[in-house]
Amino acid sequence: LLKDYFFAIVGAAVVALLLRVYVVEAFRIPTDFMAPMLLPGDHIFVNKLAYGGIFSGTTRAPARGDVVIFSFPNFPQKDYIKRVVALEGDTVEIRDSRVVVGGKPISREMERDVYEEELAGHRFYVQWKTAAPESRNMPKVTVPPGNVFVLGDNRAKGQDSRGYGFLPLSSIKGRAALIWFSTGATSEALGVRWSRLMTRVN
Repeated sequence: LLKDYFFAIVGAAVVALLLRVYVVEAFRIPTDFMAPMLLPGDHIFVNKLAYGGIFSGTTRAPARGDVVIFSFPNFPQKDYIKRVVALEGDTVEIRDSRVVVGGKPISREMERDVYEEELAGHRFYVQWKTAAPESRNMPKVTVPPGNVFVLGDNRAKGQDSRGYGFLPLSSIKGRAALIWFSTGATSEALGVRWSRLMTRVN
């Protein structure tokens, strides 16, 4: 009986490890760089099969608007999360806080102090409120093969492709899929943001 329990526990641990390495991984949002869509204290699941097979790495490009987790080559020990705005071959520029992809401004509407943008079927909120003047404009560039251009939803924070350049597809680990837990400054019970639980990342 003890032997059966032992092998059951070991088997479950191995399956959990394989799932974490190859299929899905939990990730905690540490900063407000993706606010207001993702907040510090949000815990999300990352789909690691979104852009390729289990052993083949990233074999296909994300879609415009996808929120991706990646390990940037200059900082391989640290994971980042950003939104894909442009794909290889696309031109992208920023004109007075307006992102323009392929010569077409991203559709947006003002709502309170944030913008609601729509890109390739994704609807999300972005904020430029405290952005420095130099971050509100960027000359037109063309995304090279094997790369994408990413931005944070909090556009006031410049740590994205405006600062560190294009993101290689090979650095992408997966797509942010679901907020499964969230804690932080909140009026909700026990400090848990109950209203954010099980919310799809759009």
